[in-house]
Amino acid sequence: LISVFMRSLQKMVREHLSPQAASGSTDATSGTGELVMLSLELVKTRLAVMSMEMRKNFIQAILTSLIEKSPDAKILRAVVKIVEEWVKNNSPMAANQTPTLREKSILLVKMMAYIEKRFPEDLELNAQFLDLV
Repeated sequence: LISVFMRSLQKMVREHLSPQAASGSTDATSGTGELVMLSLELVKTRLAVMSMEMRKNFIQAILTSLIEKSPDAKILRAVVKIVEEWVKNNSPMAANQTPTLREKSILLVKMMAYIEKRFPEDLELNAQFLDLV
């Protein structure tokens, strides 16, 4: 079931990041953005049941693509919130539910490189990221 959901999430992210979405109707774009955010919330605690390949795809293809290319600051806020939960989680029970230290650092480096550069005017997003680090 998780593999079907992940394929659907990947298609939604691709659709959200497509050039037509940026210039297309705002209703469809915001609907896709909301679906992507809800899907990320659902899948963020399911890393333990993902295969290594699926996990790598989620971290490196889905999340980093959103960080690098998403035109929607709300989606980036959601990604920063998810990464913050992963970074600040010290519970040994939930340790297998979060990415490895290497995966977290990949996401933090991507956010450091892209958030301020792409959204310099969004003070709330920048403050949220700076609070994380």
